[in-house]
Amino acid sequence: MSAAGTTPAVLPRIVQCLEHITLDDLDFKDFDHISTVICLLQSCPNLQILDLKVLPRIITYDRDRVLNYLKAPNLMKQNLMKLKTMRIYLFKNPVEELILLKLLVTCTVSIPR
Repeated sequence: MSAAGTTPAVLPRIVQCLEHITLDDLDFKDFDHISTVICLLQSCPNLQILDLKVLPRIITYDRDRVLNYLKAPNLMKQNLMKLKTMRIYLFKNPVEELILLKLLVTCTVSIPR
C-alpha cells in the first residue's frame, strides 16, 4: 500500500481503462489500507467489478483513525457510476467493514439495493 504512510485522495491521473480490481489481504483496521482503497476507487470511474479479500488475521489496529476517516463527510467525492459487482471475501463483520460497505453502496448508482 502506501510506503510513506500518506495516501493521496486520488491518483495523479484518472485510470479510465480499469474495469476490475481485486485487492488481496486487506486489513480493514489499517488506515493506509483503507485510504488506499478509497484513493483507487475515486481514480477509476469505469470500475465495474470490485473484489476485496480481507486479511485472515489482523496485523494492525488503529480503529479510531480508520473510523474517523470513514465517517468523514464527503469522503467519496466521486460516485461509482459503473460498479455492478462488489464482492468481499472473508468478511468478518466488524464496524470498519460495515461502514466501508455502507459507504461503497451509497456511492454506487448501478447496484440494485
